[in-house]
Amino acid sequence: MNYLKNKFPEFSLFNLPLFLFAFFISISNSISAIIIIFFFLSCLFIEKKSENFKKVLLNPINKSIFLFYLYIIISLIWSDHNFTFTSIKKYSILLLIPLLNFLNYKEEVKKISAFFFVSGILFNIIYSFLISGLKQIGLINSLFLLKHDHYRNEFFFRGFIDHSNLSIMISFSVFILLTYLFSIKKTKYDFLKINIYVIVFLLILFLFNSFGRTGLFTLLILSPVFLIFYNPPKKKHIVLCSTLFLISFLFFSSPFKNRIQTTFNFQMDTRTNYEKIQEDAIYMADSLGGSPDFWTQKINADKDWENQVIKKRKISSMGKRYSIWENYKNPIFKNFLIGKGVGGVKKIINENSIKQPHNNYIYIITEFGVIGLVLFLLIFYNQLKMFFNENRKKVLKLIFPLLILICMIINDYLMIYNTACFFCLFTYLLFTKYQTNLN
Repeated sequence: MNYLKNKFPEFSLFNLPLFLFAFFISISNSISAIIIIFFFLSCLFIEKKSENFKKVLLNPINKSIFLFYLYIIISLIWSDHNFTFTSIKKYSILLLIPLLNFLNYKEEVKKISAFFFVSGILFNIIYSFLISGLKQIGLINSLFLLKHDHYRNEFFFRGFIDHSNLSIMISFSVFILLTYLFSIKKTKYDFLKINIYVIVFLLILFLFNSFGRTGLFTLLILSPVFLIFYNPPKKKHIVLCSTLFLISFLFFSSPFKNRIQTTFNFQMDTRTNYEKIQEDAIYMADSLGGSPDFWTQKINADKDWENQVIKKRKISSMGKRYSIWENYKNPIFKNFLIGKGVGGVKKIINENSIKQPHNNYIYIITEFGVIGLVLFLLIFYNQLKMFFNENRKKVLKLIFPLLILICMIINDYLMIYNTACFFCLFTYLLFTKYQTNLN
């Protein structure tokens, strides 16, 4: 430990939890949860606790989080207490941002943490390439440790966490690496540039050959924004290469084409009854386990089920999202101003046997009404305000909140543990400053 500390001054027991947390966010929920405990223990070693806390309260984003969390606690007055505990736990992850701010890590430590985050993403990808390759050629029969509880009968690159959540982190990692790449100006670092180009290529290759549409779409949507505000050298060459890169993947990436088709459903439904039953059986096998043959027999044995499957029209995944959102229309308008209270969504799901909203805005407005939604969006308003107040110098301060705001249309990502931790980590890294003078 002393050797490492002498060689790398920022490597210390105090900084280690932040490095490990950044690395394991994309790998293990359990390990990252344990590391959060060490953040709390680290608070005991802070000398100027009251000064640090005052500094936390001065940050506008922390103020927004505390205000939103206070409203969550107040909503307990009109909430159904049978569903509040698990929901409060999910919202409490947001308090990780002021906690990290209280610990007051140095700027250099924060930069190294971003490197550890990208390293965790790269570890996901290399491990996935290795295990997927070995399974494809028949040397192994299992996807050791890789997340495979969705789309079990489909081949695509998987990571340690859900494919959709991982895709968002990969998308942002690309922007982190491009920011660093374009900041290198000295020719003596050409070898480093080549390595970064290779890593970016691997990240995008994984993204196009995984089932994570959200990260892929945000990368495509936000890349022009990134280029406009960052204005890197040789912008025209970058745009041309990126366009050719995208076109090539459109032709050669089967998972990418598959996800585009299921998202927007460009084709007419010409499936036979047999094909409909087979597809439903595969879906049941992916969702509940067992073989497609087992579920085919179950469907054929139940005439009502069989007729229901045959009558189904093939709708896009966006169409399915819309039908889910429709289920929340009446509860939202019944409690439009203050919402149903914390745990309200869980109660609706329990009473009506429907799915989660798959939309963070619908989730928030259902539970906390328009008042809660405004308080929630105030967090992002302050993030964007900080970017524009700082002469638009650090483009990641724009890309990150836009990324999260777009993603929350597709799913309730801030109610999912690892994506909530990802949001907290980079809100802290990007939107807080190390304070040297706390007197």
